[in-house]
Amino acid sequence: MSTKICNGLRVVTPEGKEMLRFRKEVFDTAEPLLREGYDRMVAMKSVDIFDRFMVKGEMPEDFKNDESGLSVMEIMSKFLRNKATEMSKEWRVRDPEHDFTFSLSVYPFDDFTLLFPICEQKNVIEAVEALQGVEEYGYWNNTDQPDEITDEEWKERGKLWEEACDMGPLVISIPQDSFFYGCYPRAVETIPDFKYRLHRVARSIAFEWKLSVLEEPLDSSNIIRSFKKVDDWLKTEEGQARLENERQRAYGRMIKNIELDDLSTPLIEFETSSR
Repeated sequence: MSTKICNGLRVVTPEGKEMLRFRKEVFDTAEPLLREGYDRMVAMKSVDIFDRFMVKGEMPEDFKNDESGLSVMEIMSKFLRNKATEMSKEWRVRDPEHDFTFSLSVYPFDDFTLLFPICEQKNVIEAVEALQGVEEYGYWNNTDQPDEITDEEWKERGKLWEEACDMGPLVISIPQDSFFYGCYPRAVETIPDFKYRLHRVARSIAFEWKLSVLEEPLDSSNIIRSFKKVDDWLKTEEGQARLENERQRAYGRMIKNIELDDLSTPLIEFETSSR
């Protein structure tokens, strides 16, 4: 059977209250990074929805245009609930863009403890790996081991991880739901400046237009090739001209500084007659 524990770690087994201290240290290291990433994701998704509506009057995918009576916050609440439902399913595919959950399975042995972190945010994994006393201790049997590890050491790792997988681990977990409440006042603080937003929405509109007029219809077999064609086109003189036109069109329709009240106001109430 294939075994793959690429992010496996090891630490000298903490004794007594030291285990509680270690668990708190893991939480205090991971939680702020997860919260920061979550807030940034909420901010970017929110401004994409808001700016796109202001420029083109379009609701996001999966929302009908007749739902423009919703605010961005209401739309995002539905979006985040749907994502949470998807990620709760056993067959879910990990989603780095929206997945800010964290779990650390802890397998204590006499002299040391094996750790197996699961998180889609690379900076969180790296921060846990950097904790004092924690060292790399991964194992896999589908390819060769790293050159610096002997066959004997590798077999020992495999044996220990096999024993660990038969244990009922202690799990340190941080659920994503804990970040939702109160996220908007925090997210507003991370909204990018107007220049960045202007370029982002203009590029998105230009990209979609070019994608829609490609000679080869877009489907699952050519999506990567088609996206590369559009990326290359945007770098051409024609593509840059289209991008500049979209910037100029968007400039007068976007709100320069998005505030919390803007995200809580029904989109239909915004003045968009200039579209």
